[in-house]
Amino acid sequence: MSSTMSYAPGTILSIGSGETLEQVTVLTENKVATKMFAGKPVSRRDIMSLDDWKLLAGNQEIMASSSTSASSSTSASSSTSTSPAAAEYPINTILRWKDVGSKSSRTAIVIKNGVLQLKEVINDKVTFDFLRRCAKKNFASVAEWKASLSGGELTVTAGPPTIEDRISAPIVAKTDAQYIDEIKKRFQVRSDIYLDASDVEKRDHCIRDIKYSLTSLQTRVAELDASNASDACDKMRRINRISRSIARNSKIAMYFDQNIRYEPVKAAQKKYMFRNEYRQAIYAFVGGKMVHITSGNGLVGIVNHNYRCHAAPATTGTFAELGLDMVNGKPRLQVAYRKKMIDL
Repeated sequence: MSSTMSYAPGTILSIGSGETLEQVTVLTENKVATKMFAGKPVSRRDIMSLDDWKLLAGNQEIMASSSTSASSSTSASSSTSTSPAAAEYPINTILRWKDVGSKSSRTAIVIKNGVLQLKEVINDKVTFDFLRRCAKKNFASVAEWKASLSGGELTVTAGPPTIEDRISAPIVAKTDAQYIDEIKKRFQVRSDIYLDASDVEKRDHCIRDIKYSLTSLQTRVAELDASNASDACDKMRRINRISRSIARNSKIAMYFDQNIRYEPVKAAQKKYMFRNEYRQAIYAFVGGKMVHITSGNGLVGIVNHNYRCHAAPATTGTFAELGLDMVNGKPRLQVAYRKKMIDL
């Protein structure tokens, strides 16, 4: 089939068959969206140029057919098949328009009920809304948004996966720690398990800071000059700051030194700590009770629901050893994501 052949929007292009079947839907602006891959419908469509898809297809024969919706639209009106309204853009698709001549541009995103314009630049100056900081506008459809444009170039980019996509996508993991790693990546959870320093290391670190601060303090004291009042005041302010740092490190060093003397067996021991300083979080359940869960260093760890930013977790390598509530062979999990509690 000739590489110069063009297709009307809505046309279905196919290559291969059976388990090698791949189909795409032709969009406007010489774009295509993946419809089927490896013989199965895709859960998330990838959008690329028609020419790029032809390059990937190689020498395989391309079969073209009209979709049901495109055929019915053609019978109703010959102009409808080439209308921008016939283009299929998945939710979260990002639309960028740019007019090179006037340096104007717009950025919009496809939402459930149309298009939300997020940003507009006119003559290289960003227009702001006082309350919302950005000139956001709603359009009923992609066609309506395109009708507000004049000339220029349009770029279509696949947006981030929807929450439904994040939930439904399969999790491939060899260990329970990797299972939690994938959920953390998918829902942008920034919690982890890290190996904390021992009491001896913490005490020695404070002592090193004290020695360094003392050297700096001696230098500042030697530089004091009573004849220059303004300069002396600045140096004394720094001396005061260094002195407070020495006092603080001395207090911390004394605390760890007492722990070392009272429990010398544990002095060099290191323990894992649970850390989460962000709103996103993963929750599991133990006997119906909600607990925080995360992964790190190849381990899975849990702490009580109401915990401080840093806490010692119960750590292990498997869900079963932690005693998590299981549903159909998988742990019962919830994710706090975008102010919602999502069941996994």
